[in-house]
Amino acid sequence: MYDIYKILEQLEAVKAAGIVKDRQQAKALESVISYYRKQVEDETKMVLKINFNMVVTGEVIDDIMCSAPEGGINYWCGKAEVDGNYLGEYASEQISRGGTLILHDTEEGRSELLTKEKLLQGIRMYVEQPNSRDIFEVIDHELHIDCGMVDAEVADAIVQYAIFSEIFYG
Repeated sequence: MYDIYKILEQLEAVKAAGIVKDRQQAKALESVISYYRKQVEDETKMVLKINFNMVVTGEVIDDIMCSAPEGGINYWCGKAEVDGNYLGEYASEQISRGGTLILHDTEEGRSELLTKEKLLQGIRMYVEQPNSRDIFEVIDHELHIDCGMVDAEVADAIVQYAIFSEIFYG
């Protein structure tokens, strides 16, 4: 079997030599070179599994729960209501204080309970996804979530991971 590095080297040498004059052939050559470059990239790619601790404060939870219904989850969640007594001034403060919210899924016609434990699980799942946005900051040598970077889209993803264990909508 040919070494993909050698094949790529030879293809690039043909291109550099200017041997191919026909536009269609030049386009085909470039396509093949791109294919082999991708093969080389994939062969040299390494994935590291890293375990780390992240600090999640009550303020972060409140900010996520404020962003979620204000543009994040409202396309699938018609209503978020406090289960029991209010533990803070606003419903968005319920989760950080150990309370529960009832999220009414208008798409599926069901209600889901959201607790602090579920939300923390949702944060963990969001952080583990390779396409996670850069929502992190380091404060005093500890990894934190930068509340300013948690927009409606991020809050929606976190809440969906928390109650569905996947991105169910959108």
